[in-house]
Amino acid sequence: MIGTGETSSRARNRGLAVRVLFPPIRVRFSIALLLIFFPLGILYPLDYPLGELLTLCCSLWVFPSPLGWLLFGLVPLIPTGIYGYFAFNLFCFSTTLAIAASAFRSRELTVRELPYLHRFVRGCMIVTLAIAAIQAVTDQYLWMSIFSNIRLEPGRGAGLKCEPSQLGSLLALYLVLLAGRIENARATPEPPAVQRLLRREGTWIILATLALTRSFTVTIVAACFVPVLFLRRKHLTMTVSAVMAGAVVGVTFMGERISVAFQTSGGSLTELITGSVSSWRNIPDVLILTNYRDCLFPGNPSEVRLKINTLAVLMSPALVWIQNTFSSFSAGAVTIGLLATSGLLLAGLATGLKKLPCSPSMRASWLMTYLAAWFFIAKWDPAAWIAVGLLPLIYNLNPRSG
Repeated sequence: MIGTGETSSRARNRGLAVRVLFPPIRVRFSIALLLIFFPLGILYPLDYPLGELLTLCCSLWVFPSPLGWLLFGLVPLIPTGIYGYFAFNLFCFSTTLAIAASAFRSRELTVRELPYLHRFVRGCMIVTLAIAAIQAVTDQYLWMSIFSNIRLEPGRGAGLKCEPSQLGSLLALYLVLLAGRIENARATPEPPAVQRLLRREGTWIILATLALTRSFTVTIVAACFVPVLFLRRKHLTMTVSAVMAGAVVGVTFMGERISVAFQTSGGSLTELITGSVSSWRNIPDVLILTNYRDCLFPGNPSEVRLKINTLAVLMSPALVWIQNTFSSFSAGAVTIGLLATSGLLLAGLATGLKKLPCSPSMRASWLMTYLAAWFFIAKWDPAAWIAVGLLPLIYNLNPRSG
C-alpha cells in the first residue's frame, strides 16, 4: 500500500510538472506569437542570433518535437568561432522543419482554439501595421538609432521586425489562422455574412501590409493565400475586387521599383533576383544551384562562409561581401548538402499534397506557401513554417467545410 501511494504521489508530481512546463496550447502559442511579432521590443537589446534562437525555441515549445529536443545539442556550438555558423544554419534548418511537421500532427490544437488564436494574431498584426505606418511617415534614422538591427527606407515600415520583408512571414501566420476561422464558419451554422466580414478583414490587412512594406516577399505571401481565401465561386465578386485592389496597390507602391529592376537586369533572371531588386537574400540559392556539383554533399563545417564567398566571387567580383545564407534552402544545402536538402524538399512536398484533402484551392495555397517558406522566408523565422504545418491541419479539423 505504501509503495502504491508513493507511486501515485510521483505520478501526480510528474503531472503537475508537465502542466507547469507545458500550459495549454493557447497560452504557449500566445507567448510565442508575441516573440514572433515583436522581437525587437521584447528581446531588446539581445543581438543576432540570440533573439532568433529564443524565438525558435519558444515555437518548438508550442509544437514539441523529439527531433527538436535533440537539436539542442547544437546550441553550445553556435557561439564557437570554428563550427558556430555551421551549427546555427543546421539548427535553424532542422528546427523549422521539425516545427512544421509537429504543427501538422498537433493533437492539442482543436477547433475551439481557432477563434481565440485568430483574434490574438489579428491584434498583433494591427499593432504591427500601426507601428509600421508611424515608421513610414517619420525619420527612419530615429528608429534605427533605437533598434540597432532594424533596417528601414523612407516610406517603408517593419513594425518591430528587422526589415519590411519580414512582415511576410507574419502575414502568412495571420492568413492561415484567418483561413482556419473561415473554414470553421463554413463548417458550422454561422451566417454567411461572417465569412464575408472575415474575407474583407483579410483583404484590408493584406493591402495595408503591401502598402506599408512595399516588399516583394510580402507580395509573394499574399499571392500564396489568394486561392484558399478568395477563389470560391460563391465569392466571385469579392475575388475580383480583391485582385484588382491588390493590383492597384502593387502598381502604386512597387511599380517603379519593378520597372527599374527589369530595366537594369538586362534580361538576366539571375541579375533580376539578385542585384536589380537590391536584395541579396536569394543570391546564395542562385550560387548553390548554379554550382550544384560543388554543393551536392556536406563539406567542411568550418568553411561554410568561405565556400559561399568563393562561389559569390566567381559569379561576380562585386559580390565579394556575400558570405551568409538567408533561406532554409541555402541553409540546408551548406550543412547537409544539396542532394539531401532537395530530397527533404520533395519528400515534404509529396507528404503534404498526399495528406491534404482534395481541395484545389487549399492545395494551391499550401504548395505556394511551402515553396515560399523554403526560398523567401528567413531560415530562423518559424512563422511561415508554422503556417505550412497548420494549413492542412486546420482544413482537417473542419472536414465538413469541403
